[in-house]
Formats: sequence, C-alpha cells, structure tokens
Amino acid sequence: AKDNRLSRDQGIDAVLKANPTHVGCLNNLGNALQGLRRFDAALDCYERAITLDVAATTDDLVASILAAIRNPLP
Repeated sequence: AKDNRLSRDQGIDAVLKANPTHVGCLNNLGNALQGLRRFDAALDCYERAITLDVAATTDDLVASILAAIRNPLP
C-alpha cells in the first residue's frame, strides 16, 4: 500500500509541475494530505482548486467533506 501511495503522490507531483493549475490534481493532493492528517496543507490545496475553478471543484470538495464526516480519522 505504501508503494501505491508513493507512486500516486509522484504522479500528482508530476502533473502539478507540468500544469500547476490542474484542478483535479489539486483536489487529489488535498485528499492525500487530509489522509496524512496534514489538514492545513490539504485546505491550501482545496482553496487553490476552488480559486481556479469553483464549478469544477464543488462536487469533488463536497464528496471529500462527506467522506471525512463518514469516515473520521482516529
């Protein structure tokens, strides 16, 4: 599982380096950071994504919030 997470994180980093305004990757990075309990960094990613494209991120952000409520971290 750790190797999969590392691979995913490297993929997100590569896409964001090529296109720092990729809303989907910013949202995915926020989700990954939230899972690592790095909440401030996750919020920064979500805020950047929303600033770039409110309409595209609303559904993803709501889904992320609902997932966090349904599956709170210990």
